[in-house]
Amino acid sequence: MFDGEHVLVTGGGGLIGRHLIKLLLEEDAQVKAVVNTRSPPPDMAEKIEIVNGDLTQPTFCKEIVKDIDYVFHSAAFIGGIKQNISHPATMLSQNLIMNSNIIKASNDSGVDRFLFMSCSCVYPDKDGLLKEDLSWNEPPSKSAVQFGWVKRIGELEAKSYKDEFGLKTAIARPANAFGPGDLYDKYRSHAVPALIMKAVDKVKPFKVWGDGTAKRDFLYAEDIAYGVMLALEKYSVGDPINISTGNPVSINELALKILQLSGNTDVEIVHESPNLTGASSRVLDPTKAHEKLGFSPKFSLEEGLQKTIQSYVNGTG
Repeated sequence: MFDGEHVLVTGGGGLIGRHLIKLLLEEDAQVKAVVNTRSPPPDMAEKIEIVNGDLTQPTFCKEIVKDIDYVFHSAAFIGGIKQNISHPATMLSQNLIMNSNIIKASNDSGVDRFLFMSCSCVYPDKDGLLKEDLSWNEPPSKSAVQFGWVKRIGELEAKSYKDEFGLKTAIARPANAFGPGDLYDKYRSHAVPALIMKAVDKVKPFKVWGDGTAKRDFLYAEDIAYGVMLALEKYSVGDPINISTGNPVSINELALKILQLSGNTDVEIVHESPNLTGASSRVLDPTKAHEKLGFSPKFSLEEGLQKTIQSYVNGTG
């Protein structure tokens, strides 16, 4: 499907964006990547067109979608629980503006297919496997309420453009992504890169945000990239679909596994801000992706963590 096609990836320097570009190049796609603060690695960058710009500017969005066949919109202003709590207005406004700009420009330019990258934060705080139709029953998790509403509205925009204009839109809700190319930042990192930094660098005390009991669904970024490519190809119908494992892993279990794989086992885990754990459970039901896409992850959690830790140790991110 992607052979010779002109494909735009927003957020091309981000975690999922990098892995998307890698798989698209393997399919012989002609890739253009939009970057802002981060860029793809040099060996990848030389094989694609890179455009640096601001998706909150409508004129920029109009320029980058010219002559594009498919758009993967994976750009977002992101952060962990701390970032969501401390910068709520920025999380909300920046993301809403860029989402609206890029889908309007894509539709106006005649793009054939558009994928909106949603996330698990659209779901309310519920235990058990989260099916796609649960997302509008209650408000999103309080720990990421701004980003949750941003993604819900983005999904609604994608469906609305499909209903009004016939734009073929796919909506992917990936589980918690991790892998080489993740954001290693003291203030903005998600759970996996934050824990890897501390484990490899032998930081003491080894702090875990929250009480460590929260359960999440972690999926290697290359698996997510593969899943969203299948979604664009097979399910561009304006209907959300989870890209996930369905396997719950607590933050404490994750921390212990990362410490073990890093060879750093002589350390005591200290829980920081235990009352700010976030949703107690957020695990996505993978049934629809199995049925509609034939999707199953290729990498186990341990395999993915090993690759990610090694890339951090090697300095390749």
